[in-house]
Formats: sequence, structure tokens, C-alpha cells
Amino acid sequence: MRTIDLETIDKVTHIGKAKKECFEILGIPYRNVNIILWRDRLKYIEKHKKDFSSEEEWRFHCEFIPEIIMNPDYFGLHPDGKSIQFIKKIDRDMICGVKTSDEGDWIFRTSYPIKQKKLQNYLESGRIKSVEEHRNLKLAYANTE
Repeated sequence: MRTIDLETIDKVTHIGKAKKECFEILGIPYRNVNIILWRDRLKYIEKHKKDFSSEEEWRFHCEFIPEIIMNPDYFGLHPDGKSIQFIKKIDRDMICGVKTSDEGDWIFRTSYPIKQKKLQNYLESGRIKSVEEHRNLKLAYANTE
């Protein structure tokens, strides 16, 4: 699993790339684009510390931001069409928002825990898609050819 060290993070840190599979899920053209984290975004997501039992738990989940983005369980386009959401279960479901652009790097915006009920609502509405379900459908289709 890929993590980041919050103590030594640079002003700007490359935290990963979205997998081609995620673009397939959304039905949008693939772009080999870097996702970067500006150090000042950590200050922004500190407002979510209250959603955790301790600062240590918050830090633990923040360190997994690259893993959430590079290996999500769920993936979707935000309704505004300007950002992508990556969701992964660490010991709770975590969502990361990444601002997209047609040119240049994509920018990490936020991360926080998402309640199971909200996750279920997103799935039922089609706002997000299951990566595993996509893989299974792709495999089933390949086996019918």
C-alpha cells in the first residue's frame, strides 16, 4: 500500500495517478495525469478531525490518501462535473475528492469519512460505481466472446 508521511510532505507532492480502469468506468477518455497534493490542503482537511476518535486516527487515514486514489473500491464523477471521487475502505470508508482539468495535473481537494448510508445512496443513484463490479462485468463479457 502506498502512503504519505505527513511530517515530511513537500509543498507539492505527487500522490499518484488514476488508473485507466477508472476512466473506463466513467466512460471518459483516458489521460495519464498526475494527481498532486498541495501541503496547505492538509490544513483544509483538518476540519474533519472531529469525525475521528483521535488525531492519530485522522493522521492514519490521511496517510492512506495515495492508496485511496490509486486503488479505490468505488469511483465516480462529482455532480458538478469538475471533480472525481475516490472511495476506499481502510477501516472505515474514506472519500477523496480530486479536481480535474483538461490540461495539466489534477489537484487533490479533500478527504473525509463517508457514512455507509451515504455510500449506498451514491451507489443506488449511479453517482459512483464499484470497481470490483466493473472488473467482474468485464471478465464475464470477455468469457462470452
